[in-house]
Amino acid sequence: MSNLLTIKAIEFNKANQDEIKKEINNFSKSGKIVTKLWKIFLVISVSLRLTIPFFIFKYPLWSFLTFTFFDWADYNPYKKAGFSEKKYNAIDKLLDFYSYIFMTFYFFTTPIFFALLGLLIFRLAGTVIFYLKNNHLFLFLFPNLIEPAFLSLLLAKLYLFNAINLFIFFFILKMIQEYIVHILLIRNPTMRILKIKIGKLKSKIIINSSPLDDYYL
Repeated sequence: MSNLLTIKAIEFNKANQDEIKKEINNFSKSGKIVTKLWKIFLVISVSLRLTIPFFIFKYPLWSFLTFTFFDWADYNPYKKAGFSEKKYNAIDKLLDFYSYIFMTFYFFTTPIFFALLGLLIFRLAGTVIFYLKNNHLFLFLFPNLIEPAFLSLLLAKLYLFNAINLFIFFFILKMIQEYIVHILLIRNPTMRILKIKIGKLKSKIIINSSPLDDYYL
């Protein structure tokens, strides 16, 4: 009798192990599918970041906002697609610099062009040092001032705002962002804040709910 029970227990354990293995295989397959989907998204994102800057000469503001959005939103997809931090930085900074060139040459026929070109070279120097030293501090010390300068000049041109006041405003915002990203090393701070708020909201819902809620649901 005891031998029979032992045999049945062994068979039961083997069956459970087989089910666990199947679940692990299914999970790994689904994980691979999700990774492929993120990679497809990144191909689309990179293609758009390479294409959109060409429209900056006709639709400067919308082009700027669009490729800024993709620049802001692509960190988590790269992470989920299995890219290392080093590979992400290499691709992202190259695409950033690519868009900065278009922003600079948008003002090619104006006296401000050489000032923007100086900011472009300034950022390039910081990016090169960053790659050589592998230290985010240099991206903070050589901040991206092209975007705030471009946006200030563009809004001044389109809507007759004061370019200097705008630049001071955007410069302060940019330096706060550079400090958060490159000194505190917090990627996508806006997304992090949203996640914290969503987490707090979920916890409040769980705390305030009662067994009757589940019953009525």
